[in-house]
Amino acid sequence: APSGRSRVLWDCRHRPEGAHGVGDLMLKDTGEDRQGDSVAITTALDRLTANHARPLCFGGDHSVTFPIIRALAPKYPGLHILHFDAHPDMYDKLLGNELSHASPFARILEMGMVERLVQVGIRTMNGHQKKQNE
Repeated sequence: APSGRSRVLWDCRHRPEGAHGVGDLMLKDTGEDRQGDSVAITTALDRLTANHARPLCFGGDHSVTFPIIRALAPKYPGLHILHFDAHPDMYDKLLGNELSHASPFARILEMGMVERLVQVGIRTMNGHQKKQNE
């Protein structure tokens, strides 16, 4: 069954012409296979964008951000991100996990995947995260 978010988005009467729902991507989401979930997200978006689709991605914690951008950045050079959050998600790793919910923008920036990242609403950025951002 589709998530509540999917039902609201795709049951609306005024869907843009040409828009199609592709359903929810089912992930293990156990915390034990973040690498597998990350690859699954990138692979699904690679398939969609190979057919010139423009995906609109919803849901998940912040660990889904990196695999989404990993799929889209090669297809959209000069990509800009506008990120609304209270936290910058710039840790090198959290509990040894480089793909954690606290690290997506560290990976995105160090791999040069985007031309610009603008973060709005940040209320806490520690010294480590500031250094990651430089």
